[in-house]
Amino acid sequence: MDQEKTIYVPGTVSYRNCPLCGHRKIGLVLEDGSFLPLEPGMAIAVPSPGAGMLQEGSASGLAQEEEREQISHVLWVPEPVRGDRDLRAKYGVMVDERLFTGERFGDLYETAYLAKLHRLIERQQDVHPAVVLDRYFTSPHLASGNPLQICEGMWRELDEIRHPVQLVRAWLQKGDEASLAEMIRPKTRETLGEETADDETVMKELDELSLEDFLELL
Repeated sequence: MDQEKTIYVPGTVSYRNCPLCGHRKIGLVLEDGSFLPLEPGMAIAVPSPGAGMLQEGSASGLAQEEEREQISHVLWVPEPVRGDRDLRAKYGVMVDERLFTGERFGDLYETAYLAKLHRLIERQQDVHPAVVLDRYFTSPHLASGNPLQICEGMWRELDEIRHPVQLVRAWLQKGDEASLAEMIRPKTRETLGEETADDETVMKELDELSLEDFLELL
């Protein structure tokens, strides 16, 4: 391989669900927020053990694990809905600060939205997820498996779960009144809340949000 002509693309290993078939694909989230799927035969480069690659039980591995846990996230809410408590709870997400740039923010939003849903499922304790899913979607079968599998099943099979991401993508792409109207429906510009809310307030609201509260907003 000609090292002088090779272009190395840094990224973070993650996954996404294919919007067509629902199959989970492993890939890299690049610095601009775009997703690069890993395919058979693709040449990749990873750090060697001597370069600090995570090794089970190693001191350097523990340090890297602590560093990952300290990754900071920033709040993102579509600005037109920030003053409306229900809509900012519905659309607000926490985004990896390192990836909070780039033109393909829609992909990054989808990843953050799925992480939000996964977290809500993990924290659901008072009522079993099967009961919640039966109540809102008549789909208790989706609650089989661990929180990640439940999240994947909901994303794959429920249009209501995917719809907020589709609406945000359309608004990000078009930025017009029509796409905004669809995003805030059944509310209108005239009925939007006008409550002042700084980032700390909104993050606290998201932290207190339950799975049932979130599904009620859909």
